[in-house]
Amino acid sequence: MSDTLTHDGGCLCGAVRFQIRLSTPTFNICHCGMCRRWSAGPFLAVHSDGPARFSRDEGLTWYRSSRWAERGFCSRCGASLF
Repeated sequence: MSDTLTHDGGCLCGAVRFQIRLSTPTFNICHCGMCRRWSAGPFLAVHSDGPARFSRDEGLTWYRSSRWAERGFCSRCGASLF
């Protein structure tokens, strides 16, 4: 039995499609003000096991929201992705 989980995702319009593989089901959370605003909640859960593999990235745009964080979103439909 493999401990690797695979998840497919993308934006609302389909301009961005990606796949991530998680080798362990562990997550970190961030309570900083930027992450709370971005997630509209008390924290943001993140997993940083490795890079996403993109099958489509035509609308992918990055925004540097702090000294250490970037947010990925689709510039076509506006969906927040990362």
